[in-house]
Amino acid sequence: VIVRAEDLSIEVSWRLPLTYVVGGTFDIREGGHLDVAAGSSLHVASNEGLFVRGGRLTMRGTQAEPISLLGPEGVRDAGSWSGVFLFDSMAENVLERVLIAGAGNPSGFRAPNVALHIRDAAATLGAIRIENTLSEGFRLEDAKLTFTDQLDARGAPLDLLATPASLEGLSSRLETDGPIYVLGGEVVGEVTWSPEHEYEVVGEVQVLPTGVLTLSPGVTLRFRGGLGLRVDEGTLVASGTATEPIVFTATSGAPGGWLGIYYRRSLAAANVLEHAVVEFGGGDAWYFPAAAANLLLDGNSRLTLKDVT
Repeated sequence: VIVRAEDLSIEVSWRLPLTYVVGGTFDIREGGHLDVAAGSSLHVASNEGLFVRGGRLTMRGTQAEPISLLGPEGVRDAGSWSGVFLFDSMAENVLERVLIAGAGNPSGFRAPNVALHIRDAAATLGAIRIENTLSEGFRLEDAKLTFTDQLDARGAPLDLLATPASLEGLSSRLETDGPIYVLGGEVVGEVTWSPEHEYEVVGEVQVLPTGVLTLSPGVTLRFRGGLGLRVDEGTLVASGTATEPIVFTATSGAPGGWLGIYYRRSLAAANVLEHAVVEFGGGDAWYFPAAAANLLLDGNSRLTLKDVT
């Protein structure tokens, strides 16, 4: 079935498990809903993709009949087409039992080099497999996610990148050979990071006044140069154990390899570092002279320390 590119603002269901040849970018706008039948295969033109902006996308495959998104004529070569983008859509998007192969075309007009990009959107995800993408597998930015099964990102050079708030419940659902890359961003609600994978921080993370970032025992955070963790009137709960300490360290593994942890006017009684290692920080000053340190408290900040090295 040949599908012409269009802006979709109505309910549409592809009810039969056929091969759908998508000749251009498919835009699902506010009021639009595309429901794709289990067993369907979408062959997307080069440089094009499936784009949701305010609308809704349902791809609910089954174990016997997964849904596949491939490049032109069903090719799976890396960079054959752009990818799937869910933007500004707080409707109930669903992607389950879905294969995304050959995405990440660098000429893509929306967000190049990403197989599945979710930004300011809600989605239920499960049993999604990324194969042969050119660069990023998943990019999750301020996404509200529910997981029903595993996400397999091992077919991408960069498996997964996510903003801090998008990491809730993710680590235990992710199959990856590398770390979770944490993009810069703000924590404004309650977020817990679990220890199944290491976290490599590639942008500054801020915990704001309404934010509570909880690190489970065994979590390791590695920070790139010039970056740190800023608790800006928010709360950081990092309670490790003697056998599962929480580690804050530099990606470089060298002294001064990152900024450190900065508590600014954080008066929360729940602030705690327990059974934790904070090392290789102090690479630069936090906004004012003589403030280079692994751990810096400012503005009468409160913090309970126990067994911290």
